[in-house]
Amino acid sequence: MSKKLILSRFASITGDASGTVTNINANGNYAGSPTIFKITAAPGEHIELQRMIITVEDANLNSFDVYGGAGTLTVGITVFVTDVKGNIVYYLTDPRQPITNLGEWGHYCFDAQILNATSGEDHFVARWTFAKAGIPVALYPGWSLNILCEDDLRALTEHHFLVQGRYLDDSTAGAAYG
Repeated sequence: MSKKLILSRFASITGDASGTVTNINANGNYAGSPTIFKITAAPGEHIELQRMIITVEDANLNSFDVYGGAGTLTVGITVFVTDVKGNIVYYLTDPRQPITNLGEWGHYCFDAQILNATSGEDHFVARWTFAKAGIPVALYPGWSLNILCEDDLRALTEHHFLVQGRYLDDSTAGAAYG
């Protein structure tokens, strides 16, 4: 029986563990230039994703009605799974109703809150436990969990998607790390 090794990695532009901190911070201008932050299973990997932690850091987070200093997003954020060819297998968010404000993460993440700091930046945090919706998200070799950003998010100091789960076969765990 093989061991089950944990995966705890930020979604990035590259989808693997390579790249810089810039590749994991979804706080750029994606209006007119849609950008996907993702976790991709390397060749031979089978990953089971249990949850995603969404964090937003901004100077003045005081309302669920907006997406921090970015205001209400025009296009919104959509989450979906693609196969090895890049075809959408299924959506995790309703494609007819993308995330346009912090409160809408609550449709998927019961655990969502704004943490106001006495000094420094405020934080919005949400925990989306996929298994509580029925089953974990399975990624087969070449498949990706994708977070599509299509708005100007430069007003946010930090914006991350930490994905946690496990490799189902330890012989391939960490292949994305070289």
